[in-house]
Amino acid sequence: MLWFLGLKAVKASTASGFMGAMPASGLLVSYFWLGDQFYWIHILGFVLVLAGIGMVTWAHQVGEQRAKRRQEEYSPSHVCPC
Repeated sequence: MLWFLGLKAVKASTASGFMGAMPASGLLVSYFWLGDQFYWIHILGFVLVLAGIGMVTWAHQVGEQRAKRRQEEYSPSHVCPC
């Protein structure tokens, strides 16, 4: 439910960068609520997820700054023409 509320607030291209947080949050819920074991490899996964979210956030900030300088509307394709 929170995911869909977040999609209302931001563009889908921004929200897609945060999809990696869903399995990570599921792992935390299973650890705290169900008592599953937590291994060191999970920390590596969390670091990779946070790094991915950080890169998406950084790319959007760079794109917005460039768009402001050019006085045009921001589009994610300005940063990554993939």
